[in-house]
Amino acid sequence: MKGWLGILFLLGGAGLAAAQTALPSTSPVAEPPGAVCPQADVPQLLLPHTSLPLLTDSAYLISPARYRFYQQLHRYVLDTTARAGDSLVTSYARSLQETQHAYETLLERHQTSSQLATQTLRNTQIGLGQLGRTLDQTQYALEQTARSLEAAEAQARVARRRSLVRHLVFGAGGIGAGLALGLLLP
Repeated sequence: MKGWLGILFLLGGAGLAAAQTALPSTSPVAEPPGAVCPQADVPQLLLPHTSLPLLTDSAYLISPARYRFYQQLHRYVLDTTARAGDSLVTSYARSLQETQHAYETLLERHQTSSQLATQTLRNTQIGLGQLGRTLDQTQYALEQTARSLEAAEAQARVARRRSLVRHLVFGAGGIGAGLALGLLLP
């Protein structure tokens, strides 16, 4: 069934196309003044009982009053569209400028923050290097202090021994002198 409908549709379309191309070039029908021009900006005014051969795929037949109404409507739409278009263009240009400014500001801030991060990292590395040297110096100073403390403790032990030996010698000398005097004086 679909096949028959398709064939009928094709035959009808081919017959219509052949009928349109078979129009005689010299028509006994009276043509309006200025001939038919589908590209005309202004419609043609045809007098009553005038035949019009249509050589286009579409035709619009309207009254002069309706045509004037459509012209006024067209002008109004163009004016409104132009005003709306101008405001849209102005709004878009302003929005574009704001977006461009925001982008430039963001890019500048990114570069500044990137430079700041690089500078902070560099300063941190320098600070860590100085801290490492300070820790090394502190470690060296602690080792020197520990050695000095050990030497001081050793000297204190020696001084205590000398003091003890002195006291013992002084005590032994006192006892020896006392014994010698006690034996000599009786």
